[in-house]
Amino acid sequence: MLAPLDVVIITRERRQDVVRAVQSVLADLGPDDGVHVLENGCDGHSTEDLDELFPTVHWHREEENLGVAAGRNRLLDLTSRSIVVFVDDDATVTPGSFDQVRAAFASDERLAAVAFRIDDPATGEPRSYEYPFKGTDAIDVERPATYFVGAGFALRRAATDEVGAFDGRLFYAQEELDLSYAFAGSLWGIRYVPGARVIHHASPAGRPTGQKVYYMVRNRLVVARKWLPMRFYVSQVVLWGGVWLLRALRARQLRHLWRGIRDGRRMARESNRAVLSRDAVAYLRKNGGRLWY
Repeated sequence: MLAPLDVVIITRERRQDVVRAVQSVLADLGPDDGVHVLENGCDGHSTEDLDELFPTVHWHREEENLGVAAGRNRLLDLTSRSIVVFVDDDATVTPGSFDQVRAAFASDERLAAVAFRIDDPATGEPRSYEYPFKGTDAIDVERPATYFVGAGFALRRAATDEVGAFDGRLFYAQEELDLSYAFAGSLWGIRYVPGARVIHHASPAGRPTGQKVYYMVRNRLVVARKWLPMRFYVSQVVLWGGVWLLRALRARQLRHLWRGIRDGRRMARESNRAVLSRDAVAYLRKNGGRLWY
């Protein structure tokens, strides 16, 4: 018998999105599975009365916005099953996904995470930045991966118990890559399972102007310095710095870029280095992981 799982969702100011997400989750749920939703620092309490609409769901509320990383950790603390599936509040789960997750974990006791296929509703295919490989080829091929993307993924609790969960300091962005490096460093595996699939509608609600530029730049500096040998750290800083400089110029958000660089350098200096071993780097090379960029 395959293991039961917990499905968890963080939501903030997206009432209609989370209703749609919960409906899709419940439609794919097994009889012994659980569902937990965390309302994360919403002044207007966007999940109010939804417990009456979905009485089998466990509803939780934090008055302060914990951010994505610490919010996910909070949900890990609130759940108990050995497999935890994370779904964004603006995503919907396709039928059969949870059984694919169960089967993947049952087949490999050293599997730490399942990376879902995450599709754009307009094209029916993954966006390049939501696909855990470089490029978007072989989207239907199940295979080892080196990281997962936040709109849909699953974790084995034993793996997070061993290496730790998300770095709450990151707040938003790059926390999945950070944890993926931790798994690689401890020789836990990640697997891309396209049969586990979500449609990511990418709602703009709850995304303040400049937030993405700031956190992507800041957290890339922190994560790269924490895990990567120096040659890869320098390469990532230069290449991704150039990418985000161009994006910030186009969006007229240079002040958010400079803030991200300033705070990222400070946080990186305060972080302990945990440089990946040769074996971990070899695993990343073999499976197309994020090293030079």
